[in-house]
Amino acid sequence: MTNAALVRPLSRPLWLGAAMLLLLPAIAALFTSQMRWGAEDFAALAVLLLGTGLLIEGARRIGPAWTRGAAIAAVLGLAVLVWALLATAD
Repeated sequence: MTNAALVRPLSRPLWLGAAMLLLLPAIAALFTSQMRWGAEDFAALAVLLLGTGLLIEGARRIGPAWTRGAAIAAVLGLAVLVWALLATAD
């Protein structure tokens, strides 16, 4: 089995989507003064997106489709919860 065969079809869009989500605040900061993110904010978002992506990649290897869907939904729900909690932290 080659390395290309090990890459699942949805892996590239998943990681490209994560990269785009990381770029959105950077682009917004260029156009508005209300975006006051520092390097630590971008680092926290990068860690959150990396962790979420890795957990989704792991969940995609779970057997039955309903279990896989439930695991991915739980990972996404947890990521949204952490994102919301970080947004309200001072």
